[in-house]
Amino acid sequence: MVQAHLDGADITHLSAQTKDLVESESDQSNTISVLSGAVHCAVEAFAQFGRADMLAQLVKEHSVHKEIEYLVGSLGDFSEAAHLCKGDDMDFAVHAIRQGIKDCESITANSEVDTAFLQYLPTLKGSLGDLLDATVHSQELQLAMIQWCLQCGLYQQSVTLSTEWVPTILFNKGVYYTDRTDMKVLFKKEIEAMQRTWKECFVITYRDYAGNKAVSVAGGDTVGAELSVIRDELRGAINKNQVTKAFEKFSYNKEKIVKFIHDLYPAYLHVQQNIRSVVDVMYFQAQYSEIEGYLREYYEIQCTSIS
Repeated sequence: MVQAHLDGADITHLSAQTKDLVESESDQSNTISVLSGAVHCAVEAFAQFGRADMLAQLVKEHSVHKEIEYLVGSLGDFSEAAHLCKGDDMDFAVHAIRQGIKDCESITANSEVDTAFLQYLPTLKGSLGDLLDATVHSQELQLAMIQWCLQCGLYQQSVTLSTEWVPTILFNKGVYYTDRTDMKVLFKKEIEAMQRTWKECFVITYRDYAGNKAVSVAGGDTVGAELSVIRDELRGAINKNQVTKAFEKFSYNKEKIVKFIHDLYPAYLHVQQNIRSVVDVMYFQAQYSEIEGYLREYYEIQCTSIS
């Protein structure tokens, strides 16, 4: 009878221990589930919107492996640089992220947060795409960073970075090219005012440049472009020496451009007074070949643009 009573007490005590154990494991499971959800949301915020603040908050509130802390810090640096369009800082952060990913792949979780973070590491890697490819560098890396901004909805940033990087990439790859040597002079104002390279200015203003500034005449000189530069350089000149000095800065065919300028007013008078027949037009073409060639090229460019 006593033995039975003791057995019953032991069973009751064992049942209580089992219940506490189950509840403890249940609480732990719930904790892991909550942390897993929080990490999942933080990773998705970075993957879809380029935000690293939720990841940083998790690291701040929970003890994590130092490699994870380092990686999250690098992700934060990259996100901030991308939002501010700091290309050099983005490049530096990408290399830190690559190393951080490698380090995290070789660690063992020390906490529930570590476990949850490592669980979603593949998702994080997938969102970074070509940025993690060690063979992608220089211009290809710049294009990958622009693509990352696009996928995260950072459209203004992607446009800004494209404006800074794509022109040089196009020139280096031979998509755009020019054999002119006076581009820095041609775009002097834009280079100084906008802090851009001449390659950026050339690509950004290509339509205007082709349609107005760089209208070709017979022989290949771009009269419109040179006139624009000369106008700016000669503004304020008060004597012949200043005019001559301004002309010495350019590499174009000076004899041809001077002839063009000298012919402008007589040609205008000739058109006003004499163009009444085909014969007059033929005479004009022969007498003012530089101007006729310029007008013909300009007309063809404008027609192409309109069509």
